[in-house]
Amino acid sequence: MNLLFIFSVISRAQQKQVPVFEIVNWDKQPVIKEGDKGTNDIRCGFEGGTIVKINDTYHLFPTERIGKYCSDKTRVGHWESIDGIHWKRVSTILESSGDTLGNDRRAVFYAAMPVFDEKENVWNFFYVSYRYRKNPSRGYHHQDGQIWRAVSTIIGEGGIEGPYKDIAVILQPDTKSQAWEGHQGVDSFFPYKVGVKWYGFYGSAKTEVMPEKPCSFWAVGLAEAPSLAGPWKRCKSGNPVELYYGDKHTMLMPENPVVYRLDDGWYIALIDYIAGEMGKDDDQPTYMISEDGVHWSFGGFFRLDPIEKRWWKDMVTPLALIKEEDDTYTLFFTARDNYLGFESIGKAKIKRK
Repeated sequence: MNLLFIFSVISRAQQKQVPVFEIVNWDKQPVIKEGDKGTNDIRCGFEGGTIVKINDTYHLFPTERIGKYCSDKTRVGHWESIDGIHWKRVSTILESSGDTLGNDRRAVFYAAMPVFDEKENVWNFFYVSYRYRKNPSRGYHHQDGQIWRAVSTIIGEGGIEGPYKDIAVILQPDTKSQAWEGHQGVDSFFPYKVGVKWYGFYGSAKTEVMPEKPCSFWAVGLAEAPSLAGPWKRCKSGNPVELYYGDKHTMLMPENPVVYRLDDGWYIALIDYIAGEMGKDDDQPTYMISEDGVHWSFGGFFRLDPIEKRWWKDMVTPLALIKEEDDTYTLFFTARDNYLGFESIGKAKIKRK
């Protein structure tokens, strides 16, 4: 083997060590929970969305579940905090119709993701809209998911607060859908930049069988575009992303990736997941990693305290991993204290080993 090649591989490995994290501390109670100011009419709590930090202020854009059946009517709120602990609800960005007859493809909104476009100097606001049916004879509640792109009407980073103007649907079930995509449509979208190109994780699930039996396949794939504005096209190869961990090669079925580029060039994506073959969930915040932003593998768990010491029993969705000035990261997520409980927002402080 060429010695120069060996030296090159060793040097590269020394420069970029696979990211491993450890917990510094985590909040023993939710930072936003049922009964807190601003949650009065949020019936079932929060699920999905993200948090961005601008200067000294955290901006949270959660899905607020306000419907009679929890998932039949939702709202995207805007909350602010200086310390990540004490939060104030500022405004409503979007509110869905809540139609339960399957007539409105904007009946339910989920997974709002604001991403700043430095070239255009505006915020792009991506979110999912679904058709909803209360008790379909075949199928699941959320169907025909579409990804909408909206943009801030105020120029600059200050436009994060909105208002936002809908521009177009950028991904939806159509003739370009891939074989692994299911009845759910497109269930999430998060764009990130690799060099001069943009990639975006999108998800789908084979919910055709639900609620008669559990969904057998939940997955994410990649789309690509020359700019944040698009046009967005599904990647022709590599979809869906396959994730395995452990000696038994357990397959993870990921959902809602939220992507960041670390200082040394590694990409990390927080995920919610369902464990495939083993059929159980570790209920810890989870991440996958990539060296080039295109090829992904299982990264690890952010292992918090044993379940009997946590305030939650069911992990729901990751929200954000925010780099702080002291070189730690603030991890935000949603979870609940029991399977049917109010979905609260939690926080932990982690650092890279």
